[in-house]
Amino acid sequence: MRKIEYPFVYISVFFLQISAIFVALGARGSALYNAPGMVFWSVFYGIGLICGWFYRRNSSVVIRVISYVLLVASILLAVITARGTNWQMMFVIFLLFMQAARNFTLSNQRDLYFAYVVSLTLVIHAASAGTGMYLVFYLIVYVLAGMYALLAAYMDSVLSGASGGDRALLLQKIRLPVRGGGLTVLTLLLACLVYVVLPRFPSPQIGNFPDRQGWHRPEKDPRGGDMKEGENKGGGAQGGSGGGEMAPGKPKDGKGGSGKDGEAYSGFTNRFDIAIGKPRSRDVVFYLKTKNPLYARGKVFDTFDGRYWTRRGADSASLYSQRGEFLLRGSGTIGVPQVYIIKKDMPAVVFTGYKPIALWFPAITLDIDQDRGVSSPGPLWSGTVYSVESDMWRINEERPCGGRERPEGLWRHTQIPVGLLSELRNLGRSIARWYHSEYDKAEAIESYLRSNYRHVDTMEKTKDGDNKLHTFLFKQKKGTAEYFATSMALLLRSVQIPSRVVTGYRVTRYNPLLNSYEAQQRDVHVWVEAYLGEYGWTTFEPTPKYSKTPKRSAYFILPFIMYHLNKKLESAIEKKQKAWWVQWLKLIKDILKKIRDFAKMVWTEMRLMGSSIWHWFIGRGWIVLIVVAAAVLAIPLIYPLALLYLKKWMLWRLRARDPFRFIHECYREVERIFSTRGMPRRPYTSTEEHRTLLADRFRSLAPDIDTIILSFNGVRYGGIAVNPGDAERVYSAYMAILKSVPSAQPYLS
Repeated sequence: MRKIEYPFVYISVFFLQISAIFVALGARGSALYNAPGMVFWSVFYGIGLICGWFYRRNSSVVIRVISYVLLVASILLAVITARGTNWQMMFVIFLLFMQAARNFTLSNQRDLYFAYVVSLTLVIHAASAGTGMYLVFYLIVYVLAGMYALLAAYMDSVLSGASGGDRALLLQKIRLPVRGGGLTVLTLLLACLVYVVLPRFPSPQIGNFPDRQGWHRPEKDPRGGDMKEGENKGGGAQGGSGGGEMAPGKPKDGKGGSGKDGEAYSGFTNRFDIAIGKPRSRDVVFYLKTKNPLYARGKVFDTFDGRYWTRRGADSASLYSQRGEFLLRGSGTIGVPQVYIIKKDMPAVVFTGYKPIALWFPAITLDIDQDRGVSSPGPLWSGTVYSVESDMWRINEERPCGGRERPEGLWRHTQIPVGLLSELRNLGRSIARWYHSEYDKAEAIESYLRSNYRHVDTMEKTKDGDNKLHTFLFKQKKGTAEYFATSMALLLRSVQIPSRVVTGYRVTRYNPLLNSYEAQQRDVHVWVEAYLGEYGWTTFEPTPKYSKTPKRSAYFILPFIMYHLNKKLESAIEKKQKAWWVQWLKLIKDILKKIRDFAKMVWTEMRLMGSSIWHWFIGRGWIVLIVVAAAVLAIPLIYPLALLYLKKWMLWRLRARDPFRFIHECYREVERIFSTRGMPRRPYTSTEEHRTLLADRFRSLAPDIDTIILSFNGVRYGGIAVNPGDAERVYSAYMAILKSVPSAQPYLS
């Protein structure tokens, strides 16, 4: 293989590899992703590439032995790492140390291409596993380094074929940083344009590797100290449910939550109080990488006493897996993949889309109840990453459901508080009396609540002893999502449809910069699942504030970016209303609003124009387009023939009107004709020499060639007057050449 000659190749490869390493380690949340880690990898790879430059010159045996020793050490380190983590991290560590070893002997194009492949593999892995703005930043750095590396490799290939003065001249005129920088900036601008403007159509989800995304646990317990082997790996300390210790809305400083009256939200505890409102904070709780928006289930409740929801079916099964891979019953199919990246300490609730069939979680045990609610042995610390596959079905491509299943203990989902039994039965029967199927009855109850009741963020205070649900249903007819979900569940039970209340997060906020959905504290939600026979447990959304079936339908990324920026600005303005820079944020927000309004207006006009064009097309436009297309396709066939006849006609007119010009034009046509036959007239060839060459090559046409060229020489250089007879002879010779050239064969001596 050809050796590397250009020193800048090593510099560009160094930055390419370092940027890829930082992306990969950051995506996995490794402890090496910090300042000491950056210094370590930079020094390690820098020393290796310096040794590679010297190895290119003298092929030192010492450097080769060091490289082999490091290769063996990388394999041993990967095997040791595989015992304490998943195979993805093992593969990443192996690639890192293996490439570091190969850098010591990087001296030819093959080694260079291998380094490119390793860096690209690390970046692809990071792009599918990581979130955060750092990822975008390092990807840009990687693109810059990649452009320079490819340009440097090209320059190296050019220099390898040059020598002497040519080589010195090339080194002076390359100016790689300037040209490479301009090309890189242009590439980034084009990439941004493509990212923002071009549509994104649905496509299959691609995980990191066949491990189906895997999991990750934080390296340190947030309470202080490293994680011990005896503790739950990634799930927190063993023992205790942790269910109410970190409920959303209750800050760590104990200054009260964001629910009603400062109380903490209780939806993720074992006793759910519907009178306490949900949090309103914009803090991100977790990121979710999946294809479409979904309901992330947390806790499931089946028993209501008039104010509190609890679980009567307390039995749960414990799952055990040394590697953190939990395959549930009915997991014979490939489900919808989800990756949860926890950003805020959470209770011991494992959020999943219904119904989960497989989990990859950083713990050796998990608990799953009869309603497929999953909990961990301890709280979920910030930094935890886990993966889920859920068997999700949709009724009429819209409403989520679990599909056909055989649930146990349906009797638990039919209980109604005695104090509300009579009125609920009357109301439920009056709503569903015109419907026969269970699905139609459930939809009728859902539509009734969405149409006749109003959603509010907080409920008004009532007298002690008043039944707040009764007040919501029959007096005020307005309330929070907790009251809507509770009312629908009880109304379904009043018409003999088993139902349950589910708390979790309604994950619909798409973050285009991270290519993930983000769940904020204010997205905590309550909804209803009803058992409908062949459809299984089906999701219903009775709260009118929310759409029935959250689904990402937009194919363009620009609206998501504008929406995301607007929400971030609103959040910053709300938190720091008195800061001096808030006025600038408000100005930026107003500008973005005007841009958004203008874009909407342009889009509306484009849609109207598109609609008009479509109606014209289906009317008679398609006929016009077919005729135009046929005409365009016929042009290459018609044009040469039309041009030939046009030239004949022009020469015929000139023959009688201007014989002098006629002979000039005939000579030019003869030059053109023989030029197409491989005999052009060179700039240094006279007309007489050209005549001799043509007459010698095309002997059958020699008399006609002589007639035209000799007449041209006489008129052009001899000052001979042209008479009609000469013009007629030249025209006859021209027509003879025109007819004979396609079949005339040149004479080969």
